[in-house]
Formats: sequence, C-alpha cells, structure tokens
Amino acid sequence: ATLEGYQQQGVAVDASQGVRVVPYLQQIDEVYRWADLVLCRSGAMTVSELAMVGRPSILIPFPFAVDDHQTANGAFLQQQGAAEMVQQRELSSDQLIQRVNQFIEQPDRIEQMGRAAKAAAEPEAAAAVRDFLRGHGQLGAFETLWSEGVRTLEDLRLIESESDLKEMGITTKIGRRKLLR
Repeated sequence: ATLEGYQQQGVAVDASQGVRVVPYLQQIDEVYRWADLVLCRSGAMTVSELAMVGRPSILIPFPFAVDDHQTANGAFLQQQGAAEMVQQRELSSDQLIQRVNQFIEQPDRIEQMGRAAKAAAEPEAAAAVRDFLRGHGQLGAFETLWSEGVRTLEDLRLIESESDLKEMGITTKIGRRKLLR
C-alpha cells in the first residue's frame, strides 16, 4: 500500500537504482542493514537507532507531536551533521525527490553523514539512566522495569498507561508522557 500510495502521487520508484519503499516494519534492524539513507520521522527511539547504526537520514518531524518534540530530537542529529531535517508543511514530493537525488549524486556525503551519526551515538545511555535514577533514589524503578524485560525506550513505550506502571509497583511523580520524552 505504501508503494502504491507514492505511485498514485506520481512519485516514480526505480528499484533498479536500489530504491526501496517499505511500510512500517517490526524488524527495523533489517532495514538499517541495507539502507544507505533513511527517510523517516524523528521520534526519540528512531534518532537513537540511527545514531547507533550510523545511518544518515532525512528527518521529517511528526507535525502533531506533543510540544514539537520530534523537531528537537531531529535537531540533535542535524547539528551533528548526521541528518537533514525538513518540516512536513515545507515539503513537496518534488522537493523530496530533489533532496534524495542530491544524496544519490553525492555518495561521499552519505558516507560522511553516516560517520557523524555513529559518532553521535551514546551506547552507554541505559547505564547513564540507571546511574541518574540511583542518584535520585529511584533505582528501584529501574530494577523493576529491567526485571519486566524493559531494555529500550521502545519497550518502555509499550507500557500503555501509568496504571501499567503501578501494577509493576512503580509510581511516577512526573507522569508517563514526561518520562518518555
């Protein structure tokens, strides 16, 4: 359906050029392995993943995100030289095609942005969060989440409400939304 949607809008996708259009995927690590350039939203987990795998990107922040936090997330990689960011309201299909073509014509730029993304990664972030919580007397919450199988922010997002946290014996002072920002 995703590819058909692009085709209905008049966007030609030439698979012989190595271009792939895919819908939402559960196994994003597979996509990162074959992608030279990633076109995506700029949620916190996505930005973190792009950095960890060293993939350059064109980021389009979700325009209805609370407090426009996706723009702030994307700005992190943009400032590192690892991504370009364009607001959805400023983007047309012609502009997007032009941007992608510019990248295709500049493989050295893709490579340099990938290195910048990798350099921006913080692989010890979980340990830093643990240490922060420990320093604020909240290590029990971290240990409880860990014992429940929470290893990533994506795992944390699967917790649908504060009542889910309470069922695990965790009470929050800041609320789930702020916890996930």
